Amino acid sequence: MSTPITEQNTATISPISHANVMIHHSQSALQRVANRIVELLGEHYRDERGMSTVEYALGTVAAAAFGALLYTIVTSDAVEQALTGIFTRALNQ
Repeated sequence: MSTPITEQNTATISPISHANVMIHHSQSALQRVANRIVELLGEHYRDERGMSTVEYALGTVAAAAFGALLYTIVTSDAVEQALTGIFTRALNQ
C-alpha cells in the first residue's frame, strides 16, 4: 500500500509522483464505490420479494381499466341497441 501523503513528506516527493499517488488513491476510492454499487444492485435484483407485489398491483390496475373501458363500450347507445336487436331476434324465432 502507498504511503499516505502528509505535509511532512510532500516536500520530499516530486509533483508528478504526488499527482500519481493522488490519482491512485482516487482510483482506489472510485473502485471501492463502484464495487459497493454493484454489490447493492446485485442484492436488489436477487431479492425479488417486492416484484410480485408490483406485478399484482399493475395487473389489478390494468384489469380495472379494461373493465371500465368495456363497461363504457357496452353501455353506449349503439352497442345497447345492437345487443337488444340480437336478443329480440333470437327470442322471437
